[in-house]
Amino acid sequence: MSFSVHDVARLHTGSLHSCYQMPLPYNCGLTVQTVEDERLVESGWHVLSSARSRGYATEAAEAVREFARELGVDHLIAIIRPNNVASQRVATKIGLTLEREVHKNGGPALIFGADLSQ
Repeated sequence: MSFSVHDVARLHTGSLHSCYQMPLPYNCGLTVQTVEDERLVESGWHVLSSARSRGYATEAAEAVREFARELGVDHLIAIIRPNNVASQRVATKIGLTLEREVHKNGGPALIFGADLSQ
């Protein structure tokens, strides 16, 4: 399976939109990441600082998680820096749990994940 952050997420409206094309102060999507020699599907989200603490990241991440499930993704992860507490909260809110700590892209990273096949 191949994804990029330009993939689409089914939002609460039921229509398909590219998260980068939405007129909202965030973007989201799925990417395939290599973590310790294993290729995993990651849900990623980014929110402008001026729009944080309004639930945008959680709403977008929930939509992307459901889209991943619809695509048949068995296991979804989020790669989060240890000091990014806000993203850790988002990951927890969408049902991901801390699985392990790794070294990724030059520093420590936390891998949150969840099985979607159930």
